Amino acid sequence: MRSTETIDAALRDLFAKLDAEQFDAVAERLDASVELADEITGEWLRGVDRVGGYLRVQRDIVTDVTSKIDSIQSSLVTDRLGLVTFMAHQRYRLGGDPKTETLTGSALFAMEDEGDWLLRLLHLGEPSATTEETRNSGEPGGETKEKPKTPEESLGALMRGARSARGLSLRALGERTDLSPSLLSQIERGLSEPSLASLRRIADALGMSVGDLLGEAPAAPPGALVRRTTRRRALSPDIGALHELLSPEGDRLDARIVTLDAGVVSTSHAPHEGREFVFVVEGPLQLVINGEEMIAFTGDAATVDASRHHKIAATEQAPARFLWVSAPEA
Repeated sequence: MRSTETIDAALRDLFAKLDAEQFDAVAERLDASVELADEITGEWLRGVDRVGGYLRVQRDIVTDVTSKIDSIQSSLVTDRLGLVTFMAHQRYRLGGDPKTETLTGSALFAMEDEGDWLLRLLHLGEPSATTEETRNSGEPGGETKEKPKTPEESLGALMRGARSARGLSLRALGERTDLSPSLLSQIERGLSEPSLASLRRIADALGMSVGDLLGEAPAAPPGALVRRTTRRRALSPDIGALHELLSPEGDRLDARIVTLDAGVVSTSHAPHEGREFVFVVEGPLQLVINGEEMIAFTGDAATVDASRHHKIAATEQAPARFLWVSAPEA
């Protein structure tokens, strides 16, 4: 007969593996019908492939994780199914930037023989404003200290304010820009950095210039150095894509290394001004330009007139990695 202690142990084992960045080990502990829900983005991921791909792409994005789990409440739904609710207090680095947050959570475990477990469901939710203020102040009733915002968070704040002032929901803005509400939510919360093409769409939909949306970011000095150890990284809203940003802040040239899981679409753009360059580091890579499909292999390169419809994607058979550079017209 299983007990609530076995459910508590499964929860602690799960977070121990996440803290140790053992994402492959967690992916191997997924039930066939696993579901992962993120209340912040409002997105549900279902199935081993989808959730497993999401976990594996966290590597080198979410690092130095330390979790403190408390307020655990467990119950047995059946002899082999356990439900647990909890609070997770976490410190970690996201794309190299230090983060601290407290999340409410619930998990459902399918318990196997000898204490082994499979994750059936994981739900994490944003804490209340009161919890956030208390954590920032250091003690109840203390003065709230505002953390300095990253450039992505500043962009998100400007974007959210402009959207709210115009009475637009994320769904309405998504319809105007042909971008998903999930992506727009991540941009507003500083979890994803939009491409230059996406910035143009958002700015146009809000009746702003790209400079206004970026808060008139100063141009980067010539020859600015971006070191490998400090380059910004962003998880694309398309699960299974990692963007490593090579351009310095404020540079009009957008250069990045993109890593895609098999079958993932990196970009699909309507015509816009500028030119794009692609160099395949690890292929094959699918390129579709004005409806014409081409397969590029390792070492191949392509220059794209961005005024034509274009799409870049990994094939269904293998992952891909490529250098992508976008340059606006002078």
